[in-house]
Amino acid sequence: MWLPESNFATLSPVDRHAAFVHATALSHRNGESLQLACESAAAVLGVPRISRWPTTVRHLVTRRGVSGSSVLRPLLGGEAECVLVQGILVTPPARTVIDLARYGSLDDAVTAADYCLRQSLCTRADLAEELARVPARASGRALAQTVVGLADGLSMSPGESLSRVQMFRLRIPKPRLQVSFTDDEGLI
Repeated sequence: MWLPESNFATLSPVDRHAAFVHATALSHRNGESLQLACESAAAVLGVPRISRWPTTVRHLVTRRGVSGSSVLRPLLGGEAECVLVQGILVTPPARTVIDLARYGSLDDAVTAADYCLRQSLCTRADLAEELARVPARASGRALAQTVVGLADGLSMSPGESLSRVQMFRLRIPKPRLQVSFTDDEGLI
């Protein structure tokens, strides 16, 4: 698979990774349908990220013993009702956010959660429902619970999400977002 360099150069980082994910999915052996997860699903959904995009593609597997490759990495997890996006199967947005929280960083997971809420890709109830599916003592569950608590669809950019995560880490009170202020002369 290839894309002209002039086209690739114009793509945003999320679109570059999405193109990589698409190429990997299309060239997967035996025509098996991959169920893309974590960062790979996020890229296909257009979800931004704070960290650099990985150089691998993650796909959901529901049983142990599935081997990966230098590019294709299995993510062992429970079954998901994947959605078809641009011709490939990805975990639904709420599941993607919870997986990012469980296996990634707080920065990236809150950024993803904020974006998904803002773009109406999922609701706070969807996030809570997906979190409830994670067993109580499962790895990453506590971080996922923190992400659900911090998620705010009023966050307007990845930078704003990152700022809120830093405030959380510093134990600064949770800010109110997109608040209008007025004085005697009107809107400030």
